[in-house]
Parts: sequence; structure tokens; C-alpha cells
Amino acid sequence: MTSFQRSLDSCEQPDLQHLHGFFLSDQRLSPIRQLVPLFSASKTDGFRDIMIPIPRSRLEKPDIPWQFSRRYDNLFWRGTVGNNSISNQALRGGHKFRLLHLLNRPHEHDKVTMVFPAPGQEDQFGAEKVLVAEANRAMPISAGMVDYSACEGENCEAVKQVFGTEADTEEALEYRYVLLTDEDDGPPGELIRTIRSGSVPFISTIFRTWYTERLVPWLHFVPVDVRYQALHTAFSYFTGTEKRPKINGRETGLQGRHFDGEWIGRRGQKWAEQALSKRDMEIYLFRLLLEWGRLIDDRRGEIGYRRMQDGSFQNDGWAHNE
Repeated sequence: MTSFQRSLDSCEQPDLQHLHGFFLSDQRLSPIRQLVPLFSASKTDGFRDIMIPIPRSRLEKPDIPWQFSRRYDNLFWRGTVGNNSISNQALRGGHKFRLLHLLNRPHEHDKVTMVFPAPGQEDQFGAEKVLVAEANRAMPISAGMVDYSACEGENCEAVKQVFGTEADTEEALEYRYVLLTDEDDGPPGELIRTIRSGSVPFISTIFRTWYTERLVPWLHFVPVDVRYQALHTAFSYFTGTEKRPKINGRETGLQGRHFDGEWIGRRGQKWAEQALSKRDMEIYLFRLLLEWGRLIDDRRGEIGYRRMQDGSFQNDGWAHNE
């Protein structure tokens, strides 16, 4: 991925219409045809909703006070089926089902691209095509569905039989690396909590939120394309392939960079305390409502700050009435 911001632009990526549950799920609400303001917690490109922070109860769940080195050296993902029927298109193209297929039930000829040291040259690297099944055996990844209770339609039973059900008893933050994917109607619900925890978030999303511009990829999180093309090689950068099953018939000997993962986890944790706290949500919402109040006021052209000749600012309209 060369640009995380561009990866959020669905208009430049028409294939996403067939690769994400947001576009493949049944619409339960009728479209609003009147010109009215919409305040939302998230949006995709093409929509003009006004972003506001909406605290969720899950944000209040306590973190696990473990050191990074104590957490399991795995990439962890658990998903649920949204409150929609699973269409044939969603079954083949939905982002959650494609992920499960990639990590748990790949076809025998499916391949991904991974980067390894050149044989005998640890300081030179090259890209290689690798069978997905081999990559899965070498990478410590745990992925599964935990809840089908909201599933509707004839495909629900087929999904259960193919992908099974994982026990919903594991805590994601016990793992060093946590893969966060979208729901069908919004961004990952555990994103802020994961960033605050010290684990490394691997984020795959097409949604923008009030804090999207505040996060920097590879500094606060690891970006993952919705197509999952580089998921294995991005994870192998941190965990390595030393003392793991052979890939392409040889020992690849890629050294893991756990310290880089720990550094990202710490930077994200520190930044969440500085810019993603409840107080930051309140300030963001307060400033947004101030601007919204000015925008809908009939005297909007008179309200605001004016720079005076002496360089000072004069507050007109808000502080007094004439």
C-alpha cells in the first residue's frame, strides 16, 4: 500500500463494490432524498455526512496491563456476521468471508507475494510468490467467526459448516498483533481501544471517522489493504520466519522485528492518550457545534473573529448582541 488515504477512496477503486460487505449487504433503510444534514460516526467517500465522535460502551472496557513481550506473538482476528442476510455476492466477495477463505480455507493453487532475504545474502531482499497454504502454516495467525446470531438467509448454515465457530472467550489484547476489519456498516468497533492498549493494530478499512486524520500509518498502526494482498508479508516483517516451516522448499530465514512492533504499539498508545481521549472527543464536538451554529445562523456573515489593524482579533456576534 503506497497511500493509506487513497485506499479510503472507493471512487478510485471501483472493484471495492464487489469486495466489501458495505456494498454487498441489503439496505435496511430507505435513502433520504431531502437535503438535510446527517451527523454520523463514520462514512465512506462519496457521502457527505458530518463526522462526530460517538462514544461506545466498549471503549470503557479496561485494557490488559501486559508488557508487549508477554503478549502472544500471533496475529488475532475474530468476526461476527452482521444483521443482514448473506447474499451469494456477499458470500463470494464480502471482506470477512474473503479473509476467512484466505486464512482458513484457501484453494490449493492460491498464492500471495512475500518478501524474503535472498539466499545467502541477509541484506538483500526479493519478492516471491508463495502458496497461501504454506504462508498460513508459517505465520502464527488465528482467525475465526464467533457469532452468527444475527445471520439471516439460506447461506447462514453453509457459512457455519465451512468456517465453523470459534469460542468467544479469548481477549484480543492478549496478542501482540490485532487485525481490525470493518463491520458491514461501519469501521472496526475496537479500534481506539486497541490503539490505547499497546498491541499493534493491523487496520483494514474503507471508512473515515472523526479521528482518521489524527492517525499516521506505520507510526500508530499497520495499514492493510481490503484485498489482503500484503497481509502475510506485512505480518512476517514483525514476526519473522526463522525456525518456522519451510516456504517454497527452503528456510527463508527472515528475522522478526519485534522491537519495531513494540515501538508502533507504544507510539499509538501514547498518541491515543494525547489525541483520542474522551476530552478530545468533547473538544472536537464542541468546536464542531460552534461552527454548525454559525453556519445555520441568519447572521453567519457577521459572526466570527476579525483581525484588527493592530493584529488583535475581535469576536463579533457571539459575545454581544446589538
